[in-house]
Amino acid sequence: MSVVRCSKRYALFLTALMAMSTASFAVSMDTVVGFDNTIKAGAWIPIAVTLTNDDAQDVEGVLVAKLMDPSVTVPLCTTRVNLPANSKKLYHIYTKMSGYGGAVSVTFSAPGWPSQVKTINTTSADMNDRLVVSVGKRSSRLGFLSGEKVPAFPGVMRYNQPNSWTAGSSTTPSPEAQVFTSSISTEAMPDRPAGYETVDVMVLSDFSPHSVRPAVLRSIATWVASGGVLIISAGADYKMLQNSFYSDLLPVKLTGTASLPGMASLSALGKEPFPSGAVSIAKSTIKPRIGSAMLTQNGVPIVAKRSYGAGKVIFVAFDSQSQPFRGWNGQTEFWKYLIKTQPEQTFVPTAAGCLSENGGYYGAPGTKAPMSDVVRQDSSVKMPGISTIGLFMLAYLVVLVPVNYMVLKRKRRLEMAWVTTPVIVVAFTLGAYAIGSTMKGGKLSFYEATIVEGSSNARYARMITDASLFSPAKRNYDVKVIDSTALCQVIPSRDDSEPSIAYLNDAPTIEQVPMSMWSTKEFESVGGMDLGGVVKSELITDGYRIQGKITNNTAFQLCDCWVVFRGSSVSLGNLPVGASAMVDMTRGASHGQPAGSQPNPPYIKPGTLSYGLKTHAQYLASQAKTPVLVGSMPGGNMFGTTGNNATVKSARMCLIRLDIGR
Repeated sequence: MSVVRCSKRYALFLTALMAMSTASFAVSMDTVVGFDNTIKAGAWIPIAVTLTNDDAQDVEGVLVAKLMDPSVTVPLCTTRVNLPANSKKLYHIYTKMSGYGGAVSVTFSAPGWPSQVKTINTTSADMNDRLVVSVGKRSSRLGFLSGEKVPAFPGVMRYNQPNSWTAGSSTTPSPEAQVFTSSISTEAMPDRPAGYETVDVMVLSDFSPHSVRPAVLRSIATWVASGGVLIISAGADYKMLQNSFYSDLLPVKLTGTASLPGMASLSALGKEPFPSGAVSIAKSTIKPRIGSAMLTQNGVPIVAKRSYGAGKVIFVAFDSQSQPFRGWNGQTEFWKYLIKTQPEQTFVPTAAGCLSENGGYYGAPGTKAPMSDVVRQDSSVKMPGISTIGLFMLAYLVVLVPVNYMVLKRKRRLEMAWVTTPVIVVAFTLGAYAIGSTMKGGKLSFYEATIVEGSSNARYARMITDASLFSPAKRNYDVKVIDSTALCQVIPSRDDSEPSIAYLNDAPTIEQVPMSMWSTKEFESVGGMDLGGVVKSELITDGYRIQGKITNNTAFQLCDCWVVFRGSSVSLGNLPVGASAMVDMTRGASHGQPAGSQPNPPYIKPGTLSYGLKTHAQYLASQAKTPVLVGSMPGGNMFGTTGNNATVKSARMCLIRLDIGR
């Protein structure tokens, strides 16, 4: 009877276990890749994952994304999930894609529960194409632009793209770019600037800054500074635009509302007559030395623009989602006119970071981080000279045989040779290892270089850091990133078979990075920076001479400053907070240290980090179309290791594009 009872209990246990294993997961998952599942290869791609927990208990787990193509290794930024009982949360994770995109698999794993897996097919836009993302409740109304053609931009690169052309070249692979349209709700907007890398144009038509987290607003502003084009549509409800977010970005100052009898001036842009009748607009004035009018009606700006970092901000005075504009036959051409606005090239592109199974890389300009030459640490084997090896071996033989024998004989203890001989061998072995460590380096060390890219009269700037880590031993490291807004990655090498995974919960941390003895790995973080104010530019030019004043109204002292313009440069010295400096320079003339206007980036000698970054920054500034303020900035380390005392050498430079009048 007892055997029967045990058998019944075991059967019941197995039945219960099978029921648990086949029970449906209490957490459901809704996933969107990129923007409406549209992506661009080589850039950071946001993946919005909405998790709903219908269970009565809390669930903790991890979200992970991966490409369905197993032949490609890509970086991943993921997150740990803490989902309370009966709750719903939105999480963002990030990855990159290579080639022409493909499918993405997103998995949520929690201990004690079966994994949830969603596979999403993506639409991949070409590097030249224009991805237009509209935000807000009426965001889907730009779908009619999908498939339209606009001119492709020569040499504009915000990130290293697959099969990319040389930055700055006069030709592109295709004379036309296709327009892709998508939308996003305010709730799903990423809160990290690099999460918008795939977006070329963003349209805000009924967007209230109070509807999103402050981190989202900072990310949008930083994305513009990174080369994005932001279109802001107003209308009669102009008060929604009267806040610090819009006032920092807009090229105009809003003064009220106005009713125009018509907007016939739009007919030229839309190539169709604009409907007659009154139109309500937001009345404004152009911000002096910041904005410029693209279109006016009765002296009132209808369309205005400004530069913001490497990007552009376009102000539209009317409501682009309402009548009579919505019924106008020329709205397609009007939007194409705005969409083809060309931003500037960023000074430092984002590394692609995709590695194929045959060791090839997707992305230009090469197989390393953009500032590799600046942060490089020489990990090559330095062989000692023949004379050094000969002297070491001679000393070993002399000490081991004659010296050892003579000392023991004098002490009449020759029988101790069995002790002294291995001691001498061990001592010389340790000496050889010490010499090798000295030549190779015996300290865990980071070299990192940071470039802050902004413009005058712009509060937010893009910040990119490239770093190299030297390991004296074979070990795994947890690498942390100080910038809480950043997305980070290991630049993959041919030795990497697994993707690097960064966890984003509190601060980005790339866990368990494997390194061989006396090896280096390169890292990159892309984020943003609030300058705490703006650099004010009051420069004017007659085409040959540049004169005026620059004022540092940021929260940071700028040291060893230069104004660089093509082959010209002038030293300004230090610019403390609130200080001003006068500029008087002519084209082709340098006052003090040359600006580094050589046709190719200079080779940076390893070990001279600050000088190397300064030289590199001056070279980058000399390639810009406008004068650039170059100066070093204070700032702590961006990278570090958890549980290991790494020596960190860092340098930080800012490059501020300067507005210039005539």
